[in-house]
Amino acid sequence: MTDNNQADIPKLPCPADTLIPHEGVMQLIDCLQERSEDRKTAKATVSLARGHLFIGACDQVTSEFFIEILAQTAAAANGFDTIVDGRKPGAGFIVRVDDFSVFHHRLAGEQLRAEIEELFALGDMTMIKGELFCGNILLASGRIQVWEESKQQ
Repeated sequence: MTDNNQADIPKLPCPADTLIPHEGVMQLIDCLQERSEDRKTAKATVSLARGHLFIGACDQVTSEFFIEILAQTAAAANGFDTIVDGRKPGAGFIVRVDDFSVFHHRLAGEQLRAEIEELFALGDMTMIKGELFCGNILLASGRIQVWEESKQQ
């Protein structure tokens, strides 16, 4: 770990806009709520606003929204880790989506919780299992593979 000023190290919960490069309508998560000490799991919250890019007919959330939420939760966790380590966050993107299922399309105006777990990492590639909830209702689950350049810096 580098010599960081303790005041510069973020505290959880931490607003997503300080951790990820997404802005405006492309920033979907609100806050990184939890990050495990072993850096294997993270949780984030999402508020659904009516009229958003990913809100479809009848105010229902589109499937792509769920995938992007998991990716942004991973990006926020990585952003948090890089700040704690005194490094600068780098670019990242979704490489692959596997076994992704949507069980419920929630309506706009509800708050969601994303939970991710790192299954394995190889260099800058990470396979993540994620689940999205509204309260105790499982909305979607699956695995995504992401590439994040900052992992090796």
